[in-house]
Amino acid sequence: MADAAVGIGSINGIKIELHWTFILLLIFVSFLGLYDALLIVVLFLFVLLHELAHSFTSKRLGVKVKRIVLYPFGGGSMIDNEALSAKKELMISLAGPLASIGLGILTLIISLIIPKGSISTDFYLLFELNMLLGIFNLLPWIPLDGGRALRAYLQRKMGFLEATEKAVKLGRIITVAYLAISTAYIILSESSIADIELLIIFNFAFTLLIYGGAESELLSAKIKEQMHNINVSYAMTRRFNIIPPSVKIERLRKMFYKKNIYNHIIITKKNGQYAMLSNRMLRSIILKGNELGTSIAQASVKLATISSDRSLFYTLQDMESEGIDTMCVVKKGRLVGILQRQHAEFAATMYMRHSKKDIKA
Repeated sequence: MADAAVGIGSINGIKIELHWTFILLLIFVSFLGLYDALLIVVLFLFVLLHELAHSFTSKRLGVKVKRIVLYPFGGGSMIDNEALSAKKELMISLAGPLASIGLGILTLIISLIIPKGSISTDFYLLFELNMLLGIFNLLPWIPLDGGRALRAYLQRKMGFLEATEKAVKLGRIITVAYLAISTAYIILSESSIADIELLIIFNFAFTLLIYGGAESELLSAKIKEQMHNINVSYAMTRRFNIIPPSVKIERLRKMFYKKNIYNHIIITKKNGQYAMLSNRMLRSIILKGNELGTSIAQASVKLATISSDRSLFYTLQDMESEGIDTMCVVKKGRLVGILQRQHAEFAATMYMRHSKKDIKA
């Protein structure tokens, strides 16, 4: 669900991104007037505070936070699921809605103690926005916070997959009910035909986003169940050659022609860290012809490392989340293979296809 998001900055090392639906909402509201646009900006700040509550709770519980993606009625904190127990997920899931409800109570108190007027009315509106954000996210509607909290609670008596399946089934019922009630409300409102059409389009887009997120959660849970006993070493390749960093590209080309190992990955050391010169990079340099005197260290790109016994499921999740295509696989400090995301995903797919359990999307 974090796809098609735009980065806008970071807080305490946590990247902040806007999902395309939030940007769509900003464009939509820009047609309604300046006041409504300001309301969306304020809503953005409250959503951010809501997600920071998740993130700070995660950090306090020792769970790494990678980034925050903001949506119109909530957001997603991309965290290290491998370190996430059911108890921690429950606490993290509830932190955001409770923070929003707390902000709502605070703005309500302010609206009551200050003199009546436009400012007190604005604070009361902030109270309503925060309560809407908090209560809406408490709905047992996965992938919203309430749905995740429900799944975590269900794990007391069942496994992760079964808990996810039950939460998603309930979410489907809520999806149908929400779409029917909200669409009827919009049609029966006193808005203009043009506004009604826009609201219905946005409502359907939002519902589709939630439904897609729930189905994605279910598929991920099924894949996790299938891949629980395979690690990184299963999907790594051993087709690599370690070359000294001072070797020039011209010499490397001659070595490869002589040994006929064009498909092997070139690995070297760059400032004490493993680095890669891919086949595509090597061919590009050779075709240019004017950089053959370049050393491998200069032409290579540094790679992150991963332990050979780490879960392949969580490793692929991290690679996708961080946009990493290739990693060095190490065992007891020694390089034993290369993990390429495309190859690893194919290997995982083939493993699941040949397993006894049947995964359905």
